Amino acid sequence: MSSGTIEGLFIRPDRKRPLVNSKAISLVAQKGIVGNVGFGELSPCHLLIANMESLADQGLPSGSLMENLSVIGLDIDSLKQGNLLGIGEAIVKLTYPNEPCKVICSSLKRNRGYHAVVIKGGEVRLGDVVYVIQQNWQCVPQTRFDKLKYIASQIPAGKVLPFNLLIVGIGGTRAHYRIIPVFIKRLLEENQMPLHRIVSTSGSILDYIPNQKRILESEGVTVRNGQVDIAAHAWRPNRSLY
Repeated sequence: MSSGTIEGLFIRPDRKRPLVNSKAISLVAQKGIVGNVGFGELSPCHLLIANMESLADQGLPSGSLMENLSVIGLDIDSLKQGNLLGIGEAIVKLTYPNEPCKVICSSLKRNRGYHAVVIKGGEVRLGDVVYVIQQNWQCVPQTRFDKLKYIASQIPAGKVLPFNLLIVGIGGTRAHYRIIPVFIKRLLEENQMPLHRIVSTSGSILDYIPNQKRILESEGVTVRNGQVDIAAHAWRPNRSLY
């Protein structure tokens, strides 16, 4: 079906704390759910929508996928990347399918949920209808490698993006820190984007990016003792990248 009803609302304060049941949540355009992990312009996963019937079929309670919205009557598998959904007063754009842990994946073959970003903010309450309002919209990069490539191409001159913000932007976790240098070195071979604008979380320049210090300084970024002033030069876009 192309519409459903919200039967469960949850906020996840951070990745180490359990979900918090709520009767209503506030969505902010380009940022996400107030009080929820992933709040910010860089994140491709402001919220997660899941189908309650699919969970119930496997004996799983609402919230098992760490979703923010548990919906009844909406066939998640019928949705596509880029679909726009109306949810209460808000509008969200689907970014990419959810991939839960291996234990849940083994039993839940379909309707695993969809991540989305907030296009229009507003209040969302239990009982609100979720419905498709546009079928076709620009798709977002699917893999984390392609997300990194997509984000790196948009970093403006005079700004840098530290690893911790880049991880948020690709929808990753701390476990993905090790793969970032691998991705960057792979992209360096293509030489098609401003990878010199990526720095470590602390602001250190990266020894595997040729002439990074010189190029950054030519763009107006101050580099002292191999360090960029993150407070002065970190890129914080004023719109959602997705």
